[in-house]
Amino acid sequence: YAGLAALHIKKKYGIPYVITEHSSALANNTISKQQTEIVKQVFQNANAKTAVSPKFCDILTNRYSESTSPITPIFNSLDQMFEAKIFQLPAMRSAPPFIFLNVGRLHEEKNHSLLLLAFACGFKGNVNAQLRIGGDGLLRKRLIRQAQKLGIDKQVHFLGMLNREAVLQEMRECNAFVLSSNVETFGVVLIEA
Repeated sequence: YAGLAALHIKKKYGIPYVITEHSSALANNTISKQQTEIVKQVFQNANAKTAVSPKFCDILTNRYSESTSPITPIFNSLDQMFEAKIFQLPAMRSAPPFIFLNVGRLHEEKNHSLLLLAFACGFKGNVNAQLRIGGDGLLRKRLIRQAQKLGIDKQVHFLGMLNREAVLQEMRECNAFVLSSNVETFGVVLIEA
């Protein structure tokens, strides 16, 4: 809807606007027909358009903006804290437990349910394997119950919301980063890992 406001401002005052798109709802095509029509109008009237990956640019062009100027990829950036400390990482942990880490909002599109199921299939009862999940959201209680039902609740640790320093520390201490999202338009957490 910010794009709709920009479109009205352009029509009323002649002020150009630029779109930079990050929403996985557009990649998943999970918006309503009314929203789709708004998105098309906003894209077609934008003076410049960007998105966070070439693939996402293609999706947006095909769905919303095929008759107008191209959408240019401008990638999300890596926080300097991660870049500056990359060479200070300790050697890979080798002592048990083997720690898998996931960081992301606890929402449907991140598919933590699949992650828990996969972990249970491969590591249930293995005291030398842990799954640590950083993030919070609407599904937290449901995911905790799922871990209990799968019998992995002693191996899975829900860390809650983490600031950047805590994310960096968790990444330093894990053996492997895992991501189970249905769709990522870019996945900043992947370049952080």
